[in-house]
Amino acid sequence: MSTAIANYGDWDFLYAHALLEPDGNRLLERIGAAETAINERLKAITLRDNAEKSALVDALRALQALRSRRRRTANLKRRLFHLTRVPRLSELASRERPLAPGRQKILNSQERSRHWHEFN
Repeated sequence: MSTAIANYGDWDFLYAHALLEPDGNRLLERIGAAETAINERLKAITLRDNAEKSALVDALRALQALRSRRRRTANLKRRLFHLTRVPRLSELASRERPLAPGRQKILNSQERSRHWHEFN
């Protein structure tokens, strides 16, 4: 964290809490609060405050990256859950199982052969 970030308002406190939040469920809430505070501060500063503006923009980018990483992690966890979940017997019984591509080719060739023999 740069020294520019440490010197300005409440946004830096919210930003630090978002970066350090260990609970994935609360992380998006913290990121949103920090982004709101940073955007409010960006509206309030003058054009002369280049160091602070740079720190604010950097912080917004870091929060966006953190949010993106959180979403990718959540999606990965969701996919892993579906891959590792053991289906119930009722689900297995009601599910139609697709044929493997090789088996489908064999069946198609057998059908063509049977039709050929029927018509010849």
